[in-house]
Amino acid sequence: MATGPLFFFLVEDNPEVRVALADRLRFAGHQVTVTATAEEALDRIAHDHFSCVLSDVDLGGSMHGLALIQRLAEDHRSLPCVLMSGLPPEILATRFGLNGQLPRAPLLSKPFSNAQFDDALREAMSSVASEPS
Repeated sequence: MATGPLFFFLVEDNPEVRVALADRLRFAGHQVTVTATAEEALDRIAHDHFSCVLSDVDLGGSMHGLALIQRLAEDHRSLPCVLMSGLPPEILATRFGLNGQLPRAPLLSKPFSNAQFDDALREAMSSVASEPS
């Protein structure tokens, strides 16, 4: 990524995926805070500064990643967010009502390449930067 070191908050309930993504981000020179739940993410984000939130859609808890991103859009409008999922589009549509991309959170299909991640991050950052204050 050409943006320099960032502070990511990674929300992923699958421990293997969480470790792999965190390692990938750290290897690229970024700092990463991780959690498995949207609720813990909201608590931490309220008290700490992050450059971007990267969240899985299907977190398996009482709050899914889409609800997290919608809440962040209300409470932390300037915080870029990227959603990711390994679920097929038809399940995302029926289970979560997700048809395509959200205006402020690109949707990455897992697995994704570094280039796809970089594109999604740029899209998330530019969509937040272009929002009216």
